[in-house]
Amino acid sequence: MRSKRNVVADNLIVGSKEKPVHLLGGQHAVCEDRNNLVISSDPGFVDFKNGNFQLRSDALVFKMIPHFKPIPFDKMGLYADEFRK
Repeated sequence: MRSKRNVVADNLIVGSKEKPVHLLGGQHAVCEDRNNLVISSDPGFVDFKNGNFQLRSDALVFKMIPHFKPIPFDKMGLYADEFRK
């Protein structure tokens, strides 16, 4: 099945030469692609070289996509609980 009625919107895409629509099923995919920032350079990460991908408050993405929300990296990944200590 080809993708239909998908929306790819308001994303920061770093390091790609293309918008992500080509990933959704080929030439017959039906997809709306709007307001994505595709950039090949550092968009304003705190420390790109050392892997700190938090965005500075003056990052370009906040100007280009005004309602863009910072990615909560500190809330992602494994966490300590009764199964993980």
